[in-house]
Amino acid sequence: MSVRSNDVWSLSLSGSMAWTRLTPSGAAPSARWLHSAIHDPVRDRMIVFGGGTNDLWSLSLSGTTSWSPIVAAGTPPSARSGHVAIYDPRAIA
Repeated sequence: MSVRSNDVWSLSLSGSMAWTRLTPSGAAPSARWLHSAIHDPVRDRMIVFGGGTNDLWSLSLSGTTSWSPIVAAGTPPSARSGHVAIYDPRAIA
């Protein structure tokens, strides 16, 4: 059974580990599952791709959390789910 969601949660890794639900501002991406997400430490954001779609989203993690769509150049990959993503900040020119 697939359960699609667009909830955002944070796990505190210091002290007593605890989950906290976040409520970012901005229009959120559609509910999805089996998407990929990476942390971009250079811009302090999370990037989300796929989950049955081919759209790309950014969740700002500095200050007030907020969603914004990313429009990348070129033709995007086809819609997909169950894939993997990796980010290497050293590869950014």
